[in-house]
Amino acid sequence: MKPYARSERLGSLIQEIVAEILEFEIKDKRLRRVSIVRVEVAEDLSRAKIFFDAGENYEEAVKAFGKARGFIRTRLAKQLEIRYVPELFFYPAEIWKDFTI
Repeated sequence: MKPYARSERLGSLIQEIVAEILEFEIKDKRLRRVSIVRVEVAEDLSRAKIFFDAGENYEEAVKAFGKARGFIRTRLAKQLEIRYVPELFFYPAEIWKDFTI
């Protein structure tokens, strides 16, 4: 048996890929200094909560992620080798302790 659940392994992979997408592919200036802190994937792999740190500009980052969600999910689909890519939800890192999937 593997030491981690599949959802945890997928969360780590999504965190890496989304960080790379933000660094190299996103052109929105509001997402330039955003870092991905944590990714929680549901057990059924249908949705992923991505927690980010944007400093004091988190409201602008939330708006930017709203517009970039489809682009990021498309890029994830090209890099992940899974049948269905989870639906993505973005939240500021300050509130991740209050959430559970």
